[in-house]
Amino acid sequence: MAVDRYKVEEFLYSNCSKVKKDGQGYVLRCPVCGDSKKNASKRRCHVDFYEKYDEWIYKCYNGDCPEPSGNIQSLYSRVMGVTWKEADNLLGDKKYDSDKLLKKLSGEREKFVDEKDEHGALDLDMADCLSIRDVPIDATQEKYITKLKQFVVRRRIPLSYAPMVCFRGRYKNRFIIPVYIDGKMVYFQGRAMYDFMEPKFLNPVVKKEDIILNSDHFDRAKYIVVCEGLVDAMMVGSQGTACLGATISDEFLDKVYAMTDVGVIIALDNPDTDKSGMRNYAKIIEESKYAKKLRYFFMPDRRFKDLNDYVKAGTVDTLKGMYDFVVENSSGHFKASIKIRNVI
Repeated sequence: MAVDRYKVEEFLYSNCSKVKKDGQGYVLRCPVCGDSKKNASKRRCHVDFYEKYDEWIYKCYNGDCPEPSGNIQSLYSRVMGVTWKEADNLLGDKKYDSDKLLKKLSGEREKFVDEKDEHGALDLDMADCLSIRDVPIDATQEKYITKLKQFVVRRRIPLSYAPMVCFRGRYKNRFIIPVYIDGKMVYFQGRAMYDFMEPKFLNPVVKKEDIILNSDHFDRAKYIVVCEGLVDAMMVGSQGTACLGATISDEFLDKVYAMTDVGVIIALDNPDTDKSGMRNYAKIIEESKYAKKLRYFFMPDRRFKDLNDYVKAGTVDTLKGMYDFVVENSSGHFKASIKIRNVI
């Protein structure tokens, strides 16, 4: 029996790049050969339903593709790293599961992290998530846990932050980087497992203004280090945090300054190599009411884009030395202004 269209769409849109509906089928960047290396917009893989065979078939029109055609199970097994039989079983799941349908009709539901508070609601189903400590029940879960372990080791993320990975649902194929306050998850970042996935980050829509990573762990006798992203902030340890909005606003800094008796250091992406980092530094230095009060960290080595790059390279140890490293390489408003003018 043919795989239901909704399963084909779920697979393609979650795991393939530049998917576009084309008539009754789909065109996409070929996940087998990577498609055109010269033209990142070219889509040469077609997925269509063939009534004659009662199957979904994919065809890649790139002459260099090592496996230019096959059924949807073959494509799934290749992309997801499972056997053809496992792919057939996963794609063959019934759209309407009787047990789930009965639960829905009776008002019963699976547990969600959806407690509403001053921040809003999180739409993450914890039954869709796996942690490093979980024991996999099948080859699919084992693959996801392996991917999570590789991500955590590569990024050197402390396990105290309880990173997870989603193997199904809305956040499928995303690493979940949570933010806890007083032991309760109040936010998370859904980071794409694969480079071709768009968007790179899929995050819940909640009120973020008052969500400050590590706010319940700050030592008032130390600087608070404000980074561009959650992972970079984690490299600093309990004194690291990140603004979850587009910019570091004075409203955000009002809250952070109320949590320290020493001061705040801005440690964004390297302005020597990252234009957005340069613009963000310039905006703070030129417009913030805290501009002259803040300290600013600039990467001593232009090879590294952010704090996580230093840690991955083994240049600075996570937690043990990053805080001191940032403090020692920070400067005041005058030197920071000169630095930014020279970069611009």
